[in-house]
Amino acid sequence: MKQVNDQILYDKIEYISFFEHEDNNLEFIRIRQIILEMVSKVFQVSMKDILSRSRCRAHIAFARQVAMYLTHICCGLNLTQTGQLFSRDRTTVAYACSLVEDRRDEIDFDLTLEILEKTIKEFTIIKREENIYAL
Repeated sequence: MKQVNDQILYDKIEYISFFEHEDNNLEFIRIRQIILEMVSKVFQVSMKDILSRSRCRAHIAFARQVAMYLTHICCGLNLTQTGQLFSRDRTTVAYACSLVEDRRDEIDFDLTLEILEKTIKEFTIIKREENIYAL
C-alpha cells in the first residue's frame, strides 16, 4: 500500500500550536496514518482518494467524512485543525461530523464506527503507555 507523504502536514499545519513536544508530532502523524489505513480498508477507498482535494463520488466523500470524524473525535483536534489535515474548511468538517453522527442511528454503521473508535483510542493509549511508536 502506498504511504501518504507526511510532508503535506508540515506544510499546512503549525504543529507548535497543537503539541508541546516533537514526540507528540510523530505520534500524531502515525495515529493519523492508522486512521487513514483503517478507513481505507473498511470503506474500500484508497488513502489517496480520501486525501484528495477534489469532490468525488459519494462513497469516497463519505469515507473522507468518516476519516475527518474519527480524526476529530479520537485525536482531540478541533474542527479547524482537522480541516487543515484534509484541506477542508472547518465548516466542512462540522458538516461531515454531523452526517456521521446522523448515520449512527443505523445499527451496522454504528457498530462499525464504534469498533474503529475503540481500536484507534486503545491503540493511542497503549502506545503512550509503552512509549513505542507503530509503523
